[in-house]
Amino acid sequence: MTERKRIINRIILTVLLAFPVINVCSPALAVYAQQEFRGMWVATVYAIDYPSSGYTADDQALRADALKLLDDAKDMGFNAVFLQVRPSGDAFYKSKIFPWSKYLTGVQGKSPDNGFDPLAFFVDEAHKRGIELHAWVNPYRVTASPADNSLLHKSSPALLQPGLTVTHTDGRIYFNPGESEARQLIIDGIKEIIDNYDVDGIHMDDYFYPEGDFNDEDAFAKYGSGFTDIGDWRRNNNDLLISGIYGKVHEKDKGLSFGVSPGGIWANKSSNSLGSDTNGSQTYYKGYADTRGWVKKGYLDYILPQIYWNIGYVAADYAKLVDWWADVAQGTNVKLYIGQAAYKAGNTDITSPWYGVSEIERQVNINRNTNNVSGYSMYTYNYLRDNHELNSLVRLLNGTYGIPSVSGAAFSGEAVEGHLLTASYIYSDPLNRPEENTVFEWYIADKKSADYKLLQGEQSRTLLVKKEYLGKDIRVKITPKNKEAQGIGVFGDNGCNTAIAAGDVTRDGALDHKDALLLLQYTAGLVKLDFQQKSAGDYNNSNGINTADVKLILDYSIDIKH
Repeated sequence: MTERKRIINRIILTVLLAFPVINVCSPALAVYAQQEFRGMWVATVYAIDYPSSGYTADDQALRADALKLLDDAKDMGFNAVFLQVRPSGDAFYKSKIFPWSKYLTGVQGKSPDNGFDPLAFFVDEAHKRGIELHAWVNPYRVTASPADNSLLHKSSPALLQPGLTVTHTDGRIYFNPGESEARQLIIDGIKEIIDNYDVDGIHMDDYFYPEGDFNDEDAFAKYGSGFTDIGDWRRNNNDLLISGIYGKVHEKDKGLSFGVSPGGIWANKSSNSLGSDTNGSQTYYKGYADTRGWVKKGYLDYILPQIYWNIGYVAADYAKLVDWWADVAQGTNVKLYIGQAAYKAGNTDITSPWYGVSEIERQVNINRNTNNVSGYSMYTYNYLRDNHELNSLVRLLNGTYGIPSVSGAAFSGEAVEGHLLTASYIYSDPLNRPEENTVFEWYIADKKSADYKLLQGEQSRTLLVKKEYLGKDIRVKITPKNKEAQGIGVFGDNGCNTAIAAGDVTRDGALDHKDALLLLQYTAGLVKLDFQQKSAGDYNNSNGINTADVKLILDYSIDIKH
């Protein structure tokens, strides 16, 4: 090297030592089937799912229905049940705040025979089967029909404290979210559940403010100071409720979870620049539920959007919405589960996207192949029970048909040009059959599109990172096999899966003085590098980063530019 180049090198290093450090990535495994959350909704309003025998006070019939339901859930491979315990200002459990539900015994305020407590029974029996039991609460609805208004039990808080309610323009009664005492009543009701029952969590669905005109102008006049728009005030009321419930749940037990299952569209992009590429009903504007904000503010442990449309549906594409929600959950501690419309499967019209059950299978596979998606829940039990083709598919998807599975799907090695990646996983089989001919498929995608393409001919357990992969994300799909059965293919990576060139520790696609600077800072102990950067930084393959690597990269940079 000439003296002139040495001087230039010194000048570059001196001037650039103050440059900011680039971001690093950390290892993160993709979700895999064996660990996914697999929920099932059990609706009790109008006895949709329970009691399956219809409204009854017969404790033996109620027990039998519950046992059948939970046995089916276990057989189908579900590991969580959302039991609707307060469909309409009432209770499927012994409560000092809300009367017994009419959807249980047929008459509000009438208890089941022999002191039977459905929630306590469900919790005990679910846990015996290794199933989580989440108490599903509808917060504001007091009556599901105007005909019920005159049938409220005398102990209903809607009658005891009528000032906390609103009669909607549709004739139904709701607790008024604008009244702080009404919100506190709901929170107190949830505290009663978590204090007295060993539930695994509290769950809410998409029912917040009802659509249409809501008669809360008086409350807005009293409490809405500081808000020029009634919609913003209503959203704030919901925010106060959700954050209050989250705090109460975790005040009781850090291990409990609280989550919401809103409609699948927070807002359309045409209405809000942060919204999804959709054209449908928006929870932000219709129910005044800022569900995206609840995720970003950490008011929830999980979000479970009901994406009840098919893949490719123009107004609300399932695949696009899964990606949108995955992006919302990115960087938060809020888990993302997806709500599946099991009730739509089995359409007899051969032209319908819901013909048969293939749509559900495709959707579950999208979930499993999307980062940040940790599971799903299906609506609702009776459709899963009665649709035998769907029942069989769910058993297959959930691994209860004796098929092999893989867990911990990932790859070891660094996505650096010239390096070798090796698929890693744990094989298991419920019948203890040995692994044989497991299939490995490697995919790459542009970071912007996330549209993964299969690398033809790359079917071994290892992959050599080639120059043409630089700047692209790499994933491996592992499909477990043995002589008798093939399992479900799952994707994995190692968290730092964007292929980079040797020396490109800044991951900006160029090998220049910025890379040399970062390596110099590393050798001086000023910054940390992740494992992929360390591999790329060992430019001379000496099994360690030192000033020789810095010098080589500077030489390369100057030779190219001069």
